Amino acid sequence: MHIVIVFFIVFWVLGKIGGCSESSEVKAEREQRYKESAERQRYWEESAKRGREQGEEADKAIREATSSKRADLERRSVKHRMSNRNGVRVDQYTMPNGTVVTCTTTISGNAPAMFNCD
Repeated sequence: MHIVIVFFIVFWVLGKIGGCSESSEVKAEREQRYKESAERQRYWEESAKRGREQGEEADKAIREATSSKRADLERRSVKHRMSNRNGVRVDQYTMPNGTVVTCTTTISGNAPAMFNCD
């Protein structure tokens, strides 16, 4: 029992005076690895942020194009009929010359709704 107590006291004293501390080389290597790890983390965070921003910009462009196309068809048509079949919105636009333009709006996952016309 006395040996265990002496053992702890010796390590405590050595720890206080620095006898069991890391060498400067080991500290420098550890700090270098930490800096490299932090740099990689910042790189991946910035990359993810740019990816999210580009995705949002693409979604916005698709939504604007869809809205513009739908508004143009509504403006040019003489009659507009809309129905919903199996979760797919179907718009039928009757043009002044009698032709019918059929458009479907489908939703898929996290993407914006797609507006497809024939």
